[in-house]
Amino acid sequence: MLAIACAKKSDTTSPILPGNWVQTQGPGSGIIRCMAVVGDTILAGAESNGLFFSGNGGGSWVQDKTAVPQTGTTSAVVAVNDTTLYAISDMLYRSYNRGVKWEGIASLPSGTVTLSANNSLLVTGTQGTGGVSVSRDGGKNWSQSQPVSGNYLNSVAVIDQDIFDGTTGAGVFYSHDYGLHWESLNLGLSNLDVRCLLISRSLIYAGTAKGIFLTSNKGQNWSLLSSGLPTDLPVSCIAASGTSLLIGNQDGIWHSADGGTNWDPATGDLPFTDIRSLAICGSSIVAGTGNGLFSSGNNGISWSLVGLAVSTVKSMCIGMNNLIVAAGGDIPLVYITADQGNQWSLASSVINTHNVASLAYGSGYLVAGTDSGIFISRDQGHSWSSRSSGLASLDVRTVGIGGSYWFAGTFNSGFFRSANNGQNWQKLTTGIPDNKFVFSVFCQGSEVFAGTSFGGLLISKDYGLSWILQNQVPENTVISSFAASGSTVYAGTHNGVWESDDSGQTWYATTLSNQVVNSMLIIGENVFAGVQAWGIFSTALKGTKWAMLVNGLTYKPTVTSLATDGTILYAGTQGLGVWTHPLK
Repeated sequence: MLAIACAKKSDTTSPILPGNWVQTQGPGSGIIRCMAVVGDTILAGAESNGLFFSGNGGGSWVQDKTAVPQTGTTSAVVAVNDTTLYAISDMLYRSYNRGVKWEGIASLPSGTVTLSANNSLLVTGTQGTGGVSVSRDGGKNWSQSQPVSGNYLNSVAVIDQDIFDGTTGAGVFYSHDYGLHWESLNLGLSNLDVRCLLISRSLIYAGTAKGIFLTSNKGQNWSLLSSGLPTDLPVSCIAASGTSLLIGNQDGIWHSADGGTNWDPATGDLPFTDIRSLAICGSSIVAGTGNGLFSSGNNGISWSLVGLAVSTVKSMCIGMNNLIVAAGGDIPLVYITADQGNQWSLASSVINTHNVASLAYGSGYLVAGTDSGIFISRDQGHSWSSRSSGLASLDVRTVGIGGSYWFAGTFNSGFFRSANNGQNWQKLTTGIPDNKFVFSVFCQGSEVFAGTSFGGLLISKDYGLSWILQNQVPENTVISSFAASGSTVYAGTHNGVWESDDSGQTWYATTLSNQVVNSMLIIGENVFAGVQAWGIFSTALKGTKWAMLVNGLTYKPTVTSLATDGTILYAGTQGLGVWTHPLK
């Protein structure tokens, strides 16, 4: 029987905090799909996060907050001249003032991902069908064209009225009449899997699955550029500025200072070699990867992480006065900020995992729960070692530290405890069925709270040796998080927030119901709940009224995790990085 009391106390108002939410420039993970340079400005399109701008060679970035959707994928962006820009997101956008203001000008076929522009001639390409859309009047009117059927289109490029189309398996196609007629131009192109095209100084470069090729006569013949490059090097992206060229692929970056005649490796100490996009701006080169944006001022010898607010934050904790964040990209990693989010550093890239689901910190240990087991660090994440001996499953979804014990919840393999800093793990069985999916854990003294996915809420009073199922909180929901102050305990679930005033013996549904709550935190007399697609709600401790904490939020983010250092409230989000709010 459920005990539900939605107004069991006096009508307490929610707390009022000073200041506003501020989005930090990090942690920095995320897929950077495209880049373009106009004058001294660099534009970067992020997967599911819109468009960003840098006016100082990639040193710092701001997010576009005009017409281009901030939470959409910008798949292509090009500069026509020093002022006019075009970008593809949910539709085709144009800016006449370097991106200060955008206007949507045309709907495009589904799957349109590539774009080229030259004055009033615009050409877009659709990967799935290989079709090309052509506009001769700056995007007002369009005609459809099909260079070759049955081939996957990768890129388009234009010179004057001439259009070039790079395909998978059929090489390069050319039209001299705005796409009305097409012909194959593959003389000297020994590989027909064309991944990218670039026009620079009236020269055309074609990056293929086996090398980069150059034509100086609009494709009448091609020559392979290979001096200094590995044999059959696949090329995924190209950037140019004058005679300076960059090419990149999943293995790194190469640079040429003489238009492609000679090449040198430029990967340097770049921690990720999965290169998705490249840009050259003055003396800076910028690399977009599957895990964020990096810049170099010395031709790729050394690289630094550029913080962009595009990360999906899985978990956060405070350790040694630093905020430590597990963030998702192609390879989820751990990041650290020592100055409340102004600058971020990559802690380490050596965790061999696809998902860092949870972090905990205690007694000098940083503990990470991943889909490859438990990893620990004693130096703020700079080096890691595995601590998974005894775990029945390496798919660890939550970790916690209580007293001298560590706890780990797994996917469908139960709950585990370690009494020796993770050297060995023991399965906890008294009161916990073997197949429990333990989704969250919270420790307070000898009490341990375990939240499951559709398996109810479990409480232990003896550091996890025995467990009792609290059937007042519905079992048919996900219990995602806990927060406690003394005997008052809150449980965040995928069906709202539940509260207990007697250390978990009895539970009540609060007025924050019918919401997917991902995270809970108590700071002093204030309670905070991070909610799916609704931002953050707050109430006074033992209060009954919840209110949205919205000052400074331009939209309602999905809040995935919460943390505090005592003066700042941190909110980790899905795809929007970390936000901060002052507490005093």
